[in-house]
Amino acid sequence: MRVTTENQVVIAISLGLLLASRSFVQCYVSFASTPRSRLRRGFSACAAGGPGRPWEPGPAKVESLPGQKTRQLLLENPMLFEDSLDSELEALSCEPEEQVDKDNQPEAGEEGLDAAASLRKRIEEVRASERGRALSDLLYLMVCDGFRRVGYQLARPLQAGGRADLGGRAEEETLTTKLHSEEVLAAVEEHMAQSMPGGMAAASSSVLQRMVQLPFFNIGQAYALTVQYGYVLKRAESRLQLERSLLPDGGVKSLSSYIKGIGPGIFQDAMVSVEAHIASKMQVDAVFGDLQVLRGHLVNALAKRKPSRSGTNAAVQDAVNSGEVAAIYILVADVRRLLLEAAAFGTLLWQAEDKALELS
Repeated sequence: MRVTTENQVVIAISLGLLLASRSFVQCYVSFASTPRSRLRRGFSACAAGGPGRPWEPGPAKVESLPGQKTRQLLLENPMLFEDSLDSELEALSCEPEEQVDKDNQPEAGEEGLDAAASLRKRIEEVRASERGRALSDLLYLMVCDGFRRVGYQLARPLQAGGRADLGGRAEEETLTTKLHSEEVLAAVEEHMAQSMPGGMAAASSSVLQRMVQLPFFNIGQAYALTVQYGYVLKRAESRLQLERSLLPDGGVKSLSSYIKGIGPGIFQDAMVSVEAHIASKMQVDAVFGDLQVLRGHLVNALAKRKPSRSGTNAAVQDAVNSGEVAAIYILVADVRRLLLEAAAFGTLLWQAEDKALELS
């Protein structure tokens, strides 16, 4: 850490977490799991995007026709959003069987049968892709609606090279007590303490008003990992509550100890559905850009310098100063807000999957 003024510090986060989590980034971009669906209803409330700023859904682009129709309704008449969403999900879950027009069927024969089978397969692939994108869009919009109900506006896209502007002010309770149980919130705070170096996780006003410079990939990666962590926490909490109800005398564990006791492979694996992966990637890409590209720039810059383990921070700072690695100036308070937003996004995404599964 290098202090430049009383309230401004320049920080280059260690690359240890980035290299250790390389497999996560590759998984995050490739989506190799088997598709399933899920989703969930929200609460009651009305939200605004801040003083003088009307609320809008998140920054990600919604491309499918069902997604575009539902997004417009969420903007113009959110009271009808859930009914429209339910209808779209039910329509996607009742996809008709493929049929090939008899007039377009090839003549009988081995070559004709092969052509017909190839045509049907291609039609099925295209429709499956369209259906998957529509489901991802609807999952994403349901997460946005969850934020709307607690009065929170998702952060604006960030640009490297300048100072972060998340857009509007936000009450911290909209990302904490309004969305999480006490157990989940305690685990989120513990995660943030580990993710924010140099004592940045402290909630004191003097710390929160410090300006820091972070490599763009680092803050984007931390956001992506925290989305997945929020998802994991909500999923684990649901299972723990079920076990507590079935085994009331089996000993009450905290959520954190429950997850650690089970170990990797149960909750730490990838999200349940491909569509959830895509929905989370939509958000991360919209705010930070492509993490794979950003990571490539950072790795290439460090490869030129070949730093020792103890010299990694200095090498990262040198790469930032030379312009080889994109960075951003951001208040510690905004780093905290971004990570709380990411954890809330993961929680709402798990609820979204759960709803979609009920309708499928």
